[in-house]
Amino acid sequence: MTTFHAFCLAAPRSGEGKTTLSTALMRALTLRGLRVQGFKCGPDYVDPTFHALATGRPACNVDTWMMGRSGVRLLWDMRAHDADVAICEGVMGLLDGRDPDSIEGSTLDCARSLGIPLVLVCNVRGMAASLAALVAGFRDHAARWGVRMAGVIANGVGSARHADLLRRALEREQLPPLLGALPRDEGSGLFGGLAGCAGHGRDGSRRSGRPAGPDALSASRRARSPARLAVRRLPAAPHGRGEGSGILLLLCGQ
Repeated sequence: MTTFHAFCLAAPRSGEGKTTLSTALMRALTLRGLRVQGFKCGPDYVDPTFHALATGRPACNVDTWMMGRSGVRLLWDMRAHDADVAICEGVMGLLDGRDPDSIEGSTLDCARSLGIPLVLVCNVRGMAASLAALVAGFRDHAARWGVRMAGVIANGVGSARHADLLRRALEREQLPPLLGALPRDEGSGLFGGLAGCAGHGRDGSRRSGRPAGPDALSASRRARSPARLAVRRLPAAPHGRGEGSGILLLLCGQ
């Protein structure tokens, strides 16, 4: 069986660094010669253009509220069946969906529908041992819906000692491990300003060059890929288009 890795990058809220980390990981793995497929939870049209730029493959939106769980799974099968790695970037906070009484449309619902684990991205500026309480809460909420948290990536780390404090805090409480730590200034400025103003084509091509940040992260030995913790069964290519697949293809820029 072909080895296939898949996981979903989630966060406690918007602004934690999901797009920076997603794009950086996609670029780093692509530079290692892997076929990487990007996905984005929700109807966001900007982040998938960065995914396509990093991977060289059109990225896709998945949304259980608009597409239903079966539609999300169909699109996943259509686009991930020939990839080595699939990375799905979440939307807002892990549990934020259609309304407070439902997880429909949330990152958690996408991960549940696809049967893939979570990697929690946290901005840890001004935080050390408190990270353990934050991670424990999100891990437990995810587990109620049958979704596993594979690990944590810390964004905005102040120093190597800071990263070690975070790692030890998670280990002490027997929580998912710290997979990587992005220094405070390393990810700054990657997508500053209004990202939608960048010149992207429908195929993800960009007329103004590539962002330097993902390439810099790929060369950094501080980053450990969470892919090794997320081995999944390779999706099979759908035999037929099925009902509604024309809409799914439009969401992929076809």
